[in-house]
Amino acid sequence: MAANNMFMCISNEIIIEIYQSLDSAGDVKAMLSTCKQLHNVFAENSAIIAKTHVLRYVRGIDYKLPIMAVASRKVNPFKYDSTITFFREYIWQVDPWPMSCFTMEVAAGLPALMDACWTVVTADLSEAGDKGTAPDPWTAAPNSSATLTATVTAAAAGHFRHQLWFSATQAEYARALRTCLMVETWANLFHRKPGKDGALVWYAPREEWMNRYWLAFSNGEIAQLRQFVHRYAGCLAIAFQRYREECFTDPNDDGCPDSCNCFNDLDSIFTSNHSSMLFAQIVGVENLHSWMKWVPGHLTVPYPAPLHRKFREFQKHIAKHQHRDRGLMNNDGTYRLCPLVDEQVDFVAEKTLNPDGLRRPRFVPDPHSMNDTTWCWCLRGWQQYFGCRVASEEVGGILVNLRDKATLEKYGVELRKRYPPFQN
Repeated sequence: MAANNMFMCISNEIIIEIYQSLDSAGDVKAMLSTCKQLHNVFAENSAIIAKTHVLRYVRGIDYKLPIMAVASRKVNPFKYDSTITFFREYIWQVDPWPMSCFTMEVAAGLPALMDACWTVVTADLSEAGDKGTAPDPWTAAPNSSATLTATVTAAAAGHFRHQLWFSATQAEYARALRTCLMVETWANLFHRKPGKDGALVWYAPREEWMNRYWLAFSNGEIAQLRQFVHRYAGCLAIAFQRYREECFTDPNDDGCPDSCNCFNDLDSIFTSNHSSMLFAQIVGVENLHSWMKWVPGHLTVPYPAPLHRKFREFQKHIAKHQHRDRGLMNNDGTYRLCPLVDEQVDFVAEKTLNPDGLRRPRFVPDPHSMNDTTWCWCLRGWQQYFGCRVASEEVGGILVNLRDKATLEKYGVELRKRYPPFQN
């Protein structure tokens, strides 16, 4: 009663401002439970309050993809109505989005999601197994000791040493975060049952809607996706490597026998181990984040979700069902695995030179990037774009598809100093 009497003297506008200034969704929930008046003020203004918290949590990027990545957790990939409702409310929604898209449920899910995406975006993939490679050019600082050492190593190995000179800008990090959220939404819509940690669905039941999802994005955004998605396999490899350092032997903890043999060849996760790569893409960035951040032997760090058990169950599920589903049979009678995300968007890349494809607008405006017509050079060849005979793998080393136009212009200047000119 005392709390109620105190807030009776405060205007609703001030109460709303107090709600908006709180640090977390949990604090908002605690405040609205204090008295009836606070509850009523929140109920009447929940969208306004939620929007403030959503915009605070999205790390300065456009709100659409972060909201979609959380809201898509409710979608059941086996129910048509669930899928089409999501498309109507979010993917096909015109700007600006209505206030109904901003909820405290979404705001509550954003902090952990955005932290996990940041981990995937900034992870140094040189930890992932191959000791002969230089540090990840995406994350290595241009003047760090690691970069200088790697420059010498890469030059000695015959690699292009200048690919490590370009650390990511804020716009490039934001571009990578948005790409990560594109993948997370796709996994929720087509490869996970409802819930924050829903059961994995290894083969998407609605492939036609998956195609519609990717066609909602422009050529430039798809080009970003194709180059970024390899980071998921690298993050999973890092997680396995850390677990291997101190593998638990209690079957109740991780589902593994005394001699853990879940994943012996870390390098194969980048090449032939299809199920491992698919697992990395659909298991969820929050799982990858918790597995990568776990420190073996540190009792103060909580033991996260059981990586080994999830991975073993996923492989067993694929082995059990891939020969039963007639939809997985090729024309020659063999069976195929579910395509990886970069394989799924191949049909979008094939439309890149199609004028209709070039007219697809960006889902999120990106003024620092090259325009989408320029992304045609991804198919024609970067030699012609940069005007010199540089190998495509050297261009890929700096993650060109995620870079700002200004970064690529600087890169082109360096290339033309060291490579002969390109001639048709």
